[in-house]
Amino acid sequence: MANTRRLLWEKIEINGKIGFRAMTGTVKSVPCIYDDCAYFKDSYYAAIVRLNKKWGVINCHGETLIDFEYDNISISDSCFVVKHDGLYGLFDKNGNNLAPVKYDAIKRFGYYFVLYKDGKAYALSDKGDMITLKGFDEVVENDEYYPAFIVKEGPKFGLVSDWDKGNIDCQFDEIVRESKRYYRVRKDNKWGLVDYYDGKVTFIKCQFDEIKYLGRLVALKHDSKWGLYGA
Repeated sequence: MANTRRLLWEKIEINGKIGFRAMTGTVKSVPCIYDDCAYFKDSYYAAIVRLNKKWGVINCHGETLIDFEYDNISISDSCFVVKHDGLYGLFDKNGNNLAPVKYDAIKRFGYYFVLYKDGKAYALSDKGDMITLKGFDEVVENDEYYPAFIVKEGPKFGLVSDWDKGNIDCQFDEIVRESKRYYRVRKDNKWGLVDYYDGKVTFIKCQFDEIKYLGRLVALKHDSKWGLYGA
């Protein structure tokens, strides 16, 4: 099968300086003025380069997307994590600032970034929408692309999501993620269920002695009787 990958530019080096040669008429060649290049792909529109001991980001026309004022820049999917004086910030693929350089650490969780500051954690979407302005003690998990974060505040757990009514305060003693849809929640030795399905969030209060995940269905036990929930 023929390689149909579109090549935009190629990295070149002259006299120890880095530049880029256009591979198509839709981009421009970039002169060899940069000291180093930390990230570059010939089919990608941007490159992380160093100039005068500071890192920045340029596009395939040689235009500056992120100013050359950072100690380090890394790419996470289509966003750029920047570091300056030991603190971190975040930019989108077009160079728009999503989070100021004030956080102690930034980590990627599926569709979201988690920003850490002074021992608290904040959830941010990759579009720059702050999911919650409230800082939590810990983001326990949100593997892959699940609809909600399991978060912790003190000894209690809660859920944070950008779904409408998807945030549930830290009130539970335990949360177990069963699937991309179901979360089992325990409070005062009783179990409840949070269902993220088809754009809607359903919270079934903690009233069950036991809950079993059966795939698309969930079995609920109350006073020795079992029922089914789900579709």
